[in-house]
Amino acid sequence: MNKYPVYKPSNIPWIGDVPEHWDVVGNRRIFFERKEYNTDEHAELLSVSQYTGVTKKKDATVKTGMHDADSINGYRIVREGDFVMNYMLAWNGSMGISRYNGVTSPAYAVFHIKEDVNKWYLHYLLRLPFMNQYFEAYSTGMVKSRLRLYPDTFKSLYSFLPPLSEQTQIVRYLDWQVSRINKLISAKKKQIALLKEQKQGVINKTIYTDLNPAKSSFLFVKLGRLVSFINGFAFDSGNFSNDGEIPVIRIGDIQDDKLDYNSCIKVKSDESLLPFCVKNRERYCYRNEWSNNGENCFFKIN
Repeated sequence: MNKYPVYKPSNIPWIGDVPEHWDVVGNRRIFFERKEYNTDEHAELLSVSQYTGVTKKKDATVKTGMHDADSINGYRIVREGDFVMNYMLAWNGSMGISRYNGVTSPAYAVFHIKEDVNKWYLHYLLRLPFMNQYFEAYSTGMVKSRLRLYPDTFKSLYSFLPPLSEQTQIVRYLDWQVSRINKLISAKKKQIALLKEQKQGVINKTIYTDLNPAKSSFLFVKLGRLVSFINGFAFDSGNFSNDGEIPVIRIGDIQDDKLDYNSCIKVKSDESLLPFCVKNRERYCYRNEWSNNGENCFFKIN
């Protein structure tokens, strides 16, 4: 899309200049909180993610921190076209327009939107990274994991709106680009799956044919004769520290057969931890015995 010819000051520091014909509008004039509460135990339960927006919880492909409840009585009612925001995670973009009728957690805010605004324009706008930073700045809380952007605060903030016809044009362009990118992602996923299948075929051939005891001179022994095992330690999360010396390897730090040291939390050195430390700086194998999803790997201690 081409750059606009003329801009004007928005008089809001974080926004800066906007196209001359755009309006900067208070959210209170756009969003109207829906305070309807559910009494139907068979209603469709919805969840909200920073990646997928509003989805049916049964179809969700990412974890949202939302747990199954014994009852959905008292949950907030969501109508198709409503804007749903997890006000505990507004800072990371966990919000969006719902394509469904359903219910969602009381910890989420639900708004219906002014008729002369394209809902999907707002869906794209409010999930942008710089909007997430805007919401974070106005959230209350001492640490990021405890931040809250309450509905009244959200309504006191501002959004910028082009004319309705231009909003629709922007949405059409973004829908086309997103669809195009999703097709490329899908093609790459299929290619990766095929390569993984080929890799596994090579491994299987090596193990079951080339290393077949009946056809080779290889000696097969129990793994326990070759390696020593260190059981996990039940760490007290209160001991986790950004300035600790010892990285703690957790299941979540291992993805796709690789260990991500950058994601490891740390603890301070303690003699009671010595039996659980990987002290040798050569190669080690870390495996979760219940996992078959790549949550195991070989790694080196740096």
